[in-house]
Amino acid sequence: MRTFKVEFVGGSASCFVVTHRDRQWLITAKHVTDAAVQKGKASFTLSGENGLNIPLSAAMEHVPLVEDGPDISVFSIGDNKIVRDDMTLLPSADGIALSQEVFFLGYPLPGTLPLSGRLPAVRRGIVSQRAVFDGVIAWIIDGHNLPGFSGGPLVFASRGGTGSTWHVLGVVSAYVQHRIAVEIAGGAVPGNTGLTVPTNSGLVVVYDIKHAMDAIDAFIGADN
Repeated sequence: MRTFKVEFVGGSASCFVVTHRDRQWLITAKHVTDAAVQKGKASFTLSGENGLNIPLSAAMEHVPLVEDGPDISVFSIGDNKIVRDDMTLLPSADGIALSQEVFFLGYPLPGTLPLSGRLPAVRRGIVSQRAVFDGVIAWIIDGHNLPGFSGGPLVFASRGGTGSTWHVLGVVSAYVQHRIAVEIAGGAVPGNTGLTVPTNSGLVVVYDIKHAMDAIDAFIGADN
C-alpha cells in the first residue's frame, strides 16, 4: 500500500509514496502542506495499513518544484523506506488516453465517514480533458471528489485489466466548483437577484506527476 492518511493539527488529507531514482518520496497537495503550516504544525503523522503510524517530522526535507503553480508538495525522506519496493506504482502518465478509466485513492470526509480498517477509499472516474489553471496544465477527471481526497494519487492501469502495470497520473487537487441558481418553494427566485450557491461540478482537477518527477530529478542533480 502506498497511500496514507496524513494528519496534522486542525485537519487531515491524503498523501502517497513513489519510488524514483532508487529512493522513496512523499507526495501530497501543496494546499495541504500550506494548511498544516498555517495551523502551526510542520510535521505529519501517516496512518496506513495494519495500524501503521509513521511520524514524519525532522526526517522530511522539502523538495522545491521546478515551476510555480502546480498544487503539489514533494518531500525527501532520505534513505528511509516506508513501503515495499515490489508494490509497483510507476510515476508516469505514459499511455493515458482521453476517456480512460482512472481511480483516485484517499481518506475522504474526515470525522464524518468512519472507514473500516486503514486502507484508503477508492473512487472511479474517466479522463475528460486537460485545462489551464494559473498557467499550469492540469488533467480534468469526470468523477466525484470529496474533501479528504486532496493530495492522494490518481492511478490507472496500463492495459486496463488484471496483470497490468499501475501508473500514478497525478496528484488530486480539488473539485471544480459550479454555481447554481437558488430556488424557493419550488420556483426560481424572481427578478435578477443573481442568487447562487456553489456545488460540486463532478469534475476533478489533478496535477500531472511529471511536476513532482522534475522536482526530484533537479533535487538529486543538486547533490541532495
